[in-house]
Amino acid sequence: DFLCYFSSGQGFAFSGAAKLSAYACGITFADAFAEAIGPAARFPVGVINWGFWRASLQAQAVSEHLDALDDEQGFACFSRFVAQLASGSLRRLLCLQASPAVRQLMAVPEGQPLQLQPQPLPPAALPGIELDPAEHQRLQQLFDPQRLDQSIAVLLMVQLQTLGIFMTPQAQSAEHWRQQAGISERFGRWWLECLAILVEHGYLRRQGEDFAVATTIARTRHGAILAAWQTQ
Repeated sequence: DFLCYFSSGQGFAFSGAAKLSAYACGITFADAFAEAIGPAARFPVGVINWGFWRASLQAQAVSEHLDALDDEQGFACFSRFVAQLASGSLRRLLCLQASPAVRQLMAVPEGQPLQLQPQPLPPAALPGIELDPAEHQRLQQLFDPQRLDQSIAVLLMVQLQTLGIFMTPQAQSAEHWRQQAGISERFGRWWLECLAILVEHGYLRRQGEDFAVATTIARTRHGAILAAWQTQ
């Protein structure tokens, strides 16, 4: 009958998500995706951006500006939203317990319905940008994906060496190296991918089921390698 996507209020500027930027970006994408599929869907599609739920916090204080929603408040909000979603009058709702200071940041008059109807923008070609050939070459080198991959492979090798592995030439199985490094078994897929990266970039070589060091990196070079990465 309908699709209601449960999202988070942390995607709004007034939510205080300054320390949760990656989370806020993910929420913004998901909200935009739900909005994009709405016109093509054969049923109403809407989004509720929830605040904090009291049941999930176990009496933990959220902040001085936000309180938590009780179950009854959330259920009532959901019922009201679904009714408006079905009628086509509302496709997105923010539900949270906000302080007067946060409500002021929202800049929405209480009790006054407002509807935003943006006008479609005419398509316009972006102005061309001419770069000096030397600057163009510099930018290409700066963002060269192969150079970046190589740098990451070196850093990976250095970090794994700090765990006490890949310092001697003998060949050992992937499982042996993992256990020697003290890496948990639950990171097995990540570990195999690390080995594949190091083989691809010539830092390890594969001998059947075993792996051995192909390019030695002395511990005395670790500091210089990390400093070069910071400079790049």
